[in-house]
Amino acid sequence: MPRDTRRPQTDKNKRRKENRPATLTEFFGQEGALAQSMEGYELREEQLRVAQAIEQAMEEGKVCLAEAGTGVGKSLAYLVPAVRAAFQGKKTVISTHTINLQNQLIDKDIPLVLSLFPDAEHRVFPVLMKGRGNYLCKLALDNAHEDMFLVSDPLFHRVEKWSQKVYCTGDLAELPFTYPNWYELTSTPETCRSQECKYYNSCHYYKVRFEAMESNLIVVNHALFLSDLAMRLSGEPNAGILPQYDHVIFDEAHHLEEVATKTFGLEFTSRRIGTLLDRIRHIRGLDIDKNRLQTLDDLANNFFTPFLQANRSEFYFSEVMEGDTQDAVETQTGIACNSISELQKELLEIAKTEEPLRERLEGIAKLCGRAREE
Repeated sequence: MPRDTRRPQTDKNKRRKENRPATLTEFFGQEGALAQSMEGYELREEQLRVAQAIEQAMEEGKVCLAEAGTGVGKSLAYLVPAVRAAFQGKKTVISTHTINLQNQLIDKDIPLVLSLFPDAEHRVFPVLMKGRGNYLCKLALDNAHEDMFLVSDPLFHRVEKWSQKVYCTGDLAELPFTYPNWYELTSTPETCRSQECKYYNSCHYYKVRFEAMESNLIVVNHALFLSDLAMRLSGEPNAGILPQYDHVIFDEAHHLEEVATKTFGLEFTSRRIGTLLDRIRHIRGLDIDKNRLQTLDDLANNFFTPFLQANRSEFYFSEVMEGDTQDAVETQTGIACNSISELQKELLEIAKTEEPLRERLEGIAKLCGRAREE
């Protein structure tokens, strides 16, 4: 019987044949999987060290802070450990600050990394998740037909036509033109009816949330991640936007402080009440005292008079609110809060008898309640 002269297949040769490197050093090496897929590839020690530090932190459940200069290739340095973690059944959230980087990750970087792993298409499921304000709300679109201002705008009918396309995802980024009143066609936590909505099973926003539950590589922005964290910290059962995850990677982390300040703080602009009242004024067939709405609008505008008179972009309240000024503003604030409460009650009473307007009025009533509290 002839002797088998074939060379035994070593573990290293087997891994190379499968194109599944066992170590990051082999993966990023000069003859590794990355080099085989990228023409002109050169090993960058900084990139390898960042990847090793990130993977070690993932395995040990620790925090890793890495600063990498331009050209190091930090995206691949954290994506490779994230994909390797996905093969182990771990779910990773990648949070960025800019839309451009999110699109680059989803359209370019993640597909590149997945192409280096056999069977990745069956085991790693990336998804881009955005805040609800980026998605068309089908119920809001229905309700918009009762808004005289919106239905008189030709652009509204273009949005409606776009929404009826078979491939429409409801994502604002895919709308082929600019629509200035987009905020009227999205939901908020106050206006969303969740499982009570007739469109729940076909909702654009919840479809992405369902996909995120099945995904093990979720790309979000800092605002969405921190909003999810704020909801979890509220203590309410089942609160949160994102599914449970094992790891989180912050890219563009130097923006976190600014975004966290906005997320965990309160922002109340001079147009907040006016915009809310405009939504009420535009509802077709709503029998409500317009003079009363105008009085509330005037009160809200008066809140900001002392700050405008300060003629400075930043200041402390104590520098503006002194003596009689503070007393006057506090009095006006109390009157306005009472007026908003009465308006909220009236909207809820009308909603009981006006079935076609019920869902929209209940949603706006919740917005009134939140405005009053803030």
